[in-house]
Amino acid sequence: GMGSGAILYCRDKLDRDFIRNLIDLNNPFKNGISLNMRMMGINCIYAKSELNFLKEKNKKRAWIRKKYIQYGLTILRQSENNVKQGNYRAIIKSKNPKRLISSLKSNNINAIQPYLFNELPSIAKEHKNTSEIVNSLVSLPCHPNLTKEDLKRISDIVKKIEIL
Repeated sequence: GMGSGAILYCRDKLDRDFIRNLIDLNNPFKNGISLNMRMMGINCIYAKSELNFLKEKNKKRAWIRKKYIQYGLTILRQSENNVKQGNYRAIIKSKNPKRLISSLKSNNINAIQPYLFNELPSIAKEHKNTSEIVNSLVSLPCHPNLTKEDLKRISDIVKKIEIL
């Protein structure tokens, strides 16, 4: 939708070329299919400049996740079955996610529930245990501008709420 954004990072040249053809900004329907995507020139320039810093930002996010763990939080693993995900989120399992998110918000800290099963009602009905687990997850701030002090403050609030 409007205002939404995403990064698509491909190591495989064939995948990259295929997707690049789908995102032909000058002629989006030349191949008969399209990702229904258009960018203005300024968006392209911004996206290209952000890609230059992607590795640096990913390293910082990995550092943030390690700091949360050092400060006593249990961050869910990011890799399984030889599939490595990015460090875009620092996800914890909460006893009371709504209360935790509300407490963080009252301290000017934004956290979210990263996966909402109400968006996929058929799965929620068929997989009750999965639904309970997913509904207990909270994504803590993980943006590269966070400092050690920020992370310590967030961790202290989380531990206080989760212990009660």
